[in-house]
Amino acid sequence: MIKIINLEKKAGENRIIIHNFNVEIEQGEAVLVKGPSGCGKTTLLKILAMVDTYDSGQYFYDGRLVKCTHDMVNSKIRKYDIGYIPQNLHLIANLCAYENIMLSLRLQKNLNKAKEKIYEIAKYLEIENLLDTAAGRLSRGEQQRVAIARACVKKSRIIIADEPTASLDEEGRDKVMKLFIHMNQSGKTIILSSHDRVNENFISFGIELLQKER
Repeated sequence: MIKIINLEKKAGENRIIIHNFNVEIEQGEAVLVKGPSGCGKTTLLKILAMVDTYDSGQYFYDGRLVKCTHDMVNSKIRKYDIGYIPQNLHLIANLCAYENIMLSLRLQKNLNKAKEKIYEIAKYLEIENLLDTAAGRLSRGEQQRVAIARACVKKSRIIIADEPTASLDEEGRDKVMKLFIHMNQSGKTIILSSHDRVNENFISFGIELLQKER
């Protein structure tokens, strides 16, 4: 499904963020990206989610080379196949929670079924009473649950989550991890980073990033 060969990412001329990175991830696997702050976890997840580019190496998705640029093929894969939960959430402050979640479904044909899925996940994440509230008026933890719902309602093949439980309490973290486990058991690939404790029984393997950004 995903194959990365000798990938490198720089910031400027001399600052290397990711160097000579290699990994293969099969459909249905769950992968935990680990490492200290500043080691490149967020950068790697952005590249895997096709919202950032890389400088050299190769990234193959289903045997097709993902180019180092933001081209139409990357955009199509990102829209249909990837549910991405970024650390900075990317919610639109003046839209309500429901409208933010619906943005990920604008290309889906059966919207009635999609709306049922929104309410199902919203109820599970305990944000069903917040769906009419503007995202900008929500707490950070509430915004995080909206971003998680937005990614999880898509008919995607992959969920890529960057510190998805960072602003949640213990009960909220457990709920989110159980949701990821359920989705993984149904066949979705899960790729996540977290400083919180993760139930590693469902993790296929871990990626340890040791090199700090410099």
